[in-house]
Amino acid sequence: VYAQGKAQYLTIQDPGTMDIGAIRQRCSKSVDVTSLYSSFSAMGLDYGLAFRTIRTLMTGHNEVLAQLRLDESMSTHDKESYGIHPSLVEGALQTIAGLVADPNVASSSPYVPFAVERVHIRHKLPANIWVHARPATKGDKGRGGGVKRFNLLLADANSRLLAEINGFSVRMLPAIDD
Repeated sequence: VYAQGKAQYLTIQDPGTMDIGAIRQRCSKSVDVTSLYSSFSAMGLDYGLAFRTIRTLMTGHNEVLAQLRLDESMSTHDKESYGIHPSLVEGALQTIAGLVADPNVASSSPYVPFAVERVHIRHKLPANIWVHARPATKGDKGRGGGVKRFNLLLADANSRLLAEINGFSVRMLPAIDD
């Protein structure tokens, strides 16, 4: 495993909002979340309750919208001890399943994280958030080799933009013959 990064504090103007209502209108096809997590398990990605944060997942043309919530069984301390809870970050990244393949159809080869270009954290994440994911624009640099790139916006229930994950890249693991 290799990672390299740069962190810096920036003064950023009001990050604005994410129009959840408009995105919901465009993302009108609902995905069965139980089936989604079953398909992850079939690929060998067994998420425990703490990492099953997707509550609703809706797809549209080249975009998905998901509502995430931390598991009710977590203690208040566990939910509030992180500014950016790892379970919510993982759930946000899981939402791209609605863009890389049909999330209702099991596959034997999962897409796994490969790289992230930039993360902007503007506010702490509450226990309940919305995530909007889209493929990175054509103007963004592609990596080739089966790599798919996405941009994700994270917002609270009031549509306030909390964080952005730009250039999140995944690639499919090759199938393993038994």
